[in-house]
Amino acid sequence: MNIAVEFLEMVLKRHETPHCTIHITDAEARIIASSQHYRVGTPSKTAMYVIQIGRPTVIDSQPETGNNQSYCTPILVDEVLQGSVVVKGPEQQITVLGNTIKYSLETALEYERHTQQDFSALNERMLLAKLLLQQNSDPDKLLSMMNRLELDPSLLRCVICIEMEFHQTKYFSINLNLGYQSSIEKIRQEILEIVKNNQFLNAEDLVVNHTNNSIVVIKSFIPVKDLSRIYLSLDVICQSYVEALKKQPAFSFQIAYGNLHYGPKSVAKSLQEAIDTLHIGKISKQKSQFYNLESVLLESICHNLQPQIVNKLLEPALQKLREADPSGYTSLLDCAEVFMDTEFNIAKTAQILQVHRNTVLSRLNRLAQITSINPMQGFQEAFLVKLIAIYRNITGGTIQSSK
Repeated sequence: MNIAVEFLEMVLKRHETPHCTIHITDAEARIIASSQHYRVGTPSKTAMYVIQIGRPTVIDSQPETGNNQSYCTPILVDEVLQGSVVVKGPEQQITVLGNTIKYSLETALEYERHTQQDFSALNERMLLAKLLLQQNSDPDKLLSMMNRLELDPSLLRCVICIEMEFHQTKYFSINLNLGYQSSIEKIRQEILEIVKNNQFLNAEDLVVNHTNNSIVVIKSFIPVKDLSRIYLSLDVICQSYVEALKKQPAFSFQIAYGNLHYGPKSVAKSLQEAIDTLHIGKISKQKSQFYNLESVLLESICHNLQPQIVNKLLEPALQKLREADPSGYTSLLDCAEVFMDTEFNIAKTAQILQVHRNTVLSRLNRLAQITSINPMQGFQEAFLVKLIAIYRNITGGTIQSSK
């Protein structure tokens, strides 16, 4: 939320009441001003919920007391989420108080936006990017903004998501001679400029800070018959970002992209697909700075399996292994997975695991005996064992409840 903390504190002071607790959060549900000063900087679960559903809500927080209601409402400017207001207190006060603060902040943000001299086409492009990334944006408004900015709505578009993790090291305190948070902001802006200046971007592309720790590129392409060529181009673009960003010592990062889609309304879907690919990449055994669906193909298939396959085949097999050999079942699955990764080569499997080939055969036979699935008897059973091993990896080895 682009508004001074002093102003937020003034709003709180003007509306404070002994019977109500007031929190003002940013768009990530982090409290940035509060009548309870010790809460500043902490997340609000109520705000997280309301930001997720996108509408004002009253929640019963303490049914056994009279002071039992929480009211939370999002703060929006041009349909873009800026933060939220949370008010806890008596039922007859919280809605009116929450809405009064919300309208005050929205008015101040609108005024701030329109009085800034640099609110130009660049700012409007950022606003458009944020609207494109939201699930329920008005399609007519999107088309109007794109036409005003001379952007072609008919192009193919895909979202590239770059997630960053900043490291609190001597780099911040010595090299920059700034506080940690100030250093983060400086580095974040430098990264944004690196991403914007990529040689493969064109005038139709949009780059925006999506969250405090992620940058999103909305990449456009001229439609062609062979979409595989565009996906290969996306691989090249993402790899160029890896080469540019890995030179920066202050953070680690992962990159992924979503599917190609026609029309502005599907950009948000591509973003979610990119986030899902990043999630699958992180929980896989692979350690990489760039994940595409080809690199995590089996993990992606396993992550999106129908519940029937999970509940009928994978979880029962894992349960049998856990019950038969609680301490050693992971070595059985690890052995089978390496066996398949080495193209069913016993000698290579033994070499990688640093065991005797007879030990490999013993483990594979033990796995087949417990589960009645033998990875040495054809592709289907081998593939099923591979899925069980991957499922074990992405669930942490715990048996999940029925979906």
